[in-house]
Amino acid sequence: MICGLIVVARFYQYLPIKPAPCGFRQIVGIPCLGCGGTRCMMALSHGNLVQSFLFNPAVFAGVLVVLVWFLIALRRYFNSAGENWPTPLTKRQRQLRKLFLTVGLPILVLLNWIYLSIYLPDA
Repeated sequence: MICGLIVVARFYQYLPIKPAPCGFRQIVGIPCLGCGGTRCMMALSHGNLVQSFLFNPAVFAGVLVVLVWFLIALRRYFNSAGENWPTPLTKRQRQLRKLFLTVGLPILVLLNWIYLSIYLPDA
């Protein structure tokens, strides 16, 4: 799916339709969490990693996470053909995962939103 979005973003300027402006940003005056996502994907499809990151760090990081996850899954599939399943998480690893999901991830989302509110240029 990510690859499909990157392909669409690569040829986005040639499409006959354009997205509507962000309604949240028009009403409230600050960007939503997805603002800059289209421009991020367009810059990424053109190979401009720095510009892509600057448009929306969360979208950029999400694409990288999905790419790394896919490559790891592909490697596991071809190396072991499903024979070596990952070992179950220990209690400590489960606690750390829960802490990250309940505290760390919301903090990262908030930091991304603050960044977008300060630095994201208007479309």
